[in-house]
This record gives sequence, C-alpha cells and structure tokens, in this order.
Amino acid sequence: MKKQLWIFGDSYVDKTFPEKSSAYKRWWEYLEEDFKIHNFGITGSGPRDALTRFYRTMQWQRNTNEISVLFILSDIERVSFCNLPAERQHQLSFHGKPSGEIEYSVIKTMKELRPLYYSMVEHYFTTESWTTELFSIVNTLHVLSKSFKKILVLQAFGHPSISDSLKPGFKNNLQILNEESSQWKFVDTPLAKLSIENCLDMKEEVLHSPDHRLNHFGQSMSAKLGKQVLKCFRNETFNIRKLTLSRNNFNYSTNRYWNYNE
Repeated sequence: MKKQLWIFGDSYVDKTFPEKSSAYKRWWEYLEEDFKIHNFGITGSGPRDALTRFYRTMQWQRNTNEISVLFILSDIERVSFCNLPAERQHQLSFHGKPSGEIEYSVIKTMKELRPLYYSMVEHYFTTESWTTELFSIVNTLHVLSKSFKKILVLQAFGHPSISDSLKPGFKNNLQILNEESSQWKFVDTPLAKLSIENCLDMKEEVLHSPDHRLNHFGQSMSAKLGKQVLKCFRNETFNIRKLTLSRNNFNYSTNRYWNYNE
C-alpha cells in the first residue's frame, strides 16, 4: 500500500493549472510511483495560505510519521485577505482588470482591497517583520518535519531575504535550514529560474504573457525535476546540477518575475 504525500503550493503544483491536460506528465506526477498524492495546490496563492492549508490538513491526523510533504514556497507578497479566494491573491498587485472569467462579487472585493494592499506595500513590506516572515514560515516547516516522514521545501520564485547576502545570525539560520536529513530538505534554487533559464522549450512569449506550460515546465524538464524530487523522497541525493545542465538565451530576473505570471 502506497504511503501518503501531501502537496501544498501555487500554480507549480495545482493539478488544474493551466488546464486538465495530459499532453505530458507533470513534474510532481512522477511522485505517484511511490505515493498516494493529496494535492492542495492553488494557483495564485501565497505561502501563508499554503501553511494554513497545511495546518488545516494535519489537525485531525492522529499520526503523521509516515506522511511526506512537498511544500512550494510561493511569493510572500501574495497576502491572504478575508473574502478573497486564494487563487486571486496574486492579482491584488495588478493595476489592470484581472484576467479570466471572474464573478462580479470577487471583482468588487478586489477593488475594495487594493487600497489596503498598496498600503501594506508602503507601510508593511518595508518592515523587519515582513523581511523575516518567509524565514519564519520555513523555520516552522523545519520544526514540523520532526513529526513527518519527510518535508521537502522548494522555492517558487526565490526571495532576497533567503540568500547569501545575509547578516551573521541569518546566515547561521540558513545553514541550519540547508542541512539535509532523512526528514528535511530545503532547496533554495527557484523553480521559476529552472523554468526560464534551463528549459530548452522556453519561448519568448512566456516572458510577456502567462506561462501555460503544464505547471510551468516542458516535457523534458518535467521528467528531470520529477525524477530528482522522487529521489529526494527516497532519501537519495537531490542533485540540482542535473537540472541546470541545459541553458537557453533567457535569464531569470528576481525583480521582473516577483509576481511571475500566475
């Protein structure tokens, strides 16, 4: 009998994004070889929302020791407001009308919330509380990993606060997070960087419009990434170099892709 694997995150793991297509195998579907997957990914949602769904899922579990978790750390600027669906969080930062078919009540809510969001941009996103918030989420996951079979955390877009340009205390914290164990693995290479710089099927139009490749990777990279992640859950070596051997003409810019497409 296959053991459980829970998946949390944004469009990189949402089983309905960009559509229910079987053109090729999505990268996280390679984990079905070993696991019964429960996928809680929601396109456009942020890391706080994913952590909340994680807590909501585990609260009635008597024993999580045999459950594995794949957690995609999305854009910290995707904030959770009351009455706003998780999949619309990322669109608060857009100036224009949200794309797609959206209920009038949701559009109305977004219009009401945008002034609050931009107030947060001005008054909260520049504070120490905000710059350490992503660290707090990863540290929380690190502590929770002691109660699970294994937790693997992958960054969706990267974040300037989780980098090598940190003060000594944060560097010590990052060193602890980067220490792999049988129950914990944190990979700081952003999925968006792999998606843009190392996919040979990357096209120019992806830079200017939503990236509708199945969970943002082409067939070749989906297979490579999926197999590396599966190795990680089998407690074999996760080799990031295996994923960066291919190189195209497109560069990943942290600033430009902070709210990357979806």
